[in-house]
Amino acid sequence: MENGFQGFGPKALPFLRALGFHQTREWFAENRAIYDSDVKAPMHALIAAATDRFAALGIPLKGSGAASMFRVNRDARFSKDKSPYNTHASAVLTRNGTKKEAGGAYIHIKPDECFVGAGIWFTDPATLNALRRKILAFPDTFLSIEDELLANGLPLVPEDELKRVPPGFQHVTDPRLQRLMRQKHFFANKPVPDDAITSPAFLDTLVQVTMAVMPIFEFCWPVLDDTRAQPS
Repeated sequence: MENGFQGFGPKALPFLRALGFHQTREWFAENRAIYDSDVKAPMHALIAAATDRFAALGIPLKGSGAASMFRVNRDARFSKDKSPYNTHASAVLTRNGTKKEAGGAYIHIKPDECFVGAGIWFTDPATLNALRRKILAFPDTFLSIEDELLANGLPLVPEDELKRVPPGFQHVTDPRLQRLMRQKHFFANKPVPDDAITSPAFLDTLVQVTMAVMPIFEFCWPVLDDTRAQPS
């Protein structure tokens, strides 16, 4: 299936940019063919190609078009912004092949904001605290992983970072470890130029970033599996 991904269509980003100005179901219906041909179909092909490449490399991440790509329709029920459509396209490949997994390899397509990323996110509080305890148990291991990511231009993203060290970890005095205790996610992103997403090489970028982040996965997955196996 790898040969199926030839890059996103040339109208993908112009379509998403225009969608930001035309948030109506009528406009989307009139231009649906562009979305299907230049955004949705290439994303499905990319997911299939990445799944094949990961399998060949022994990386346990997978997906499918139906299960991995996020809907263009927004769930605006609990949002002040009632715009009906997302102005980006995104997908995630995970160990179980669905979006209901704490982390994976992520694809994000938006004008001037394209990127790929990989890592652990959206863990429940118990699992997050277990990850923090493992980092404190093996600080040199995790800090060396972070240093290697930094050397590859992949710093951990401080999204949702707490302002203070959480309860139970206030005894930590090392500044780097304090910062890690405040983290709620452990993932890295690589920005991608807009013109690069139309190339088949975009797949290579996704695979390279995921391979670089594999030490994070290997450090965190046992904790996720242990907490998942514990009775509630």
